[in-house]
Amino acid sequence: MGLVREHERLRAGKFARDIAGVAILIAFASLKVSATALHRWYLDQKVFPMKIVRSRRVAPALAVCLLMALSAHAVSSNRENRCGWLQNPTPGNWWLDDKDGSWTLSVMGEPPVPGFDEIPDMSTKGWVVTNAGSHGYGCACVDMEVERGTGKVVRIFAAKPLSLKRCKADRALPAP
Repeated sequence: MGLVREHERLRAGKFARDIAGVAILIAFASLKVSATALHRWYLDQKVFPMKIVRSRRVAPALAVCLLMALSAHAVSSNRENRCGWLQNPTPGNWWLDDKDGSWTLSVMGEPPVPGFDEIPDMSTKGWVVTNAGSHGYGCACVDMEVERGTGKVVRIFAAKPLSLKRCKADRALPAP
């Protein structure tokens, strides 16, 4: 469609009708009305049908759509950058302790959080060995996705080792 025709369509007010039509199509789809019937109805309309919007069947469908969208948002995940003590006391067990609590990244015998392999070698900025091998703790920032409400780590995007001084100086952090 050319730019001139698009401009004419907008000036004629059909743009608003198209937007409203899409909203009504979505509402009717939730009522399981056939796509062919919806398409015929939409093509037959000369102006936006206000009486349809006031229908007793459409309002509950729109309310259900709104509630579904809000509930999906409520349980969605949140990407956060958290800094604190990254601990690996024993094989397969990793967590991050920050000012808000403890975030489990891996537990022995269970699959680690997706993206766990994004954690680089932490010994570059100081790592305190507390157990056999290289098990211990260090200071780090982890960019991760956290499930709202439960506080469960959903995914790790990146991790960056920090100097031990930085975590030791932060009084909000618990002792490692």
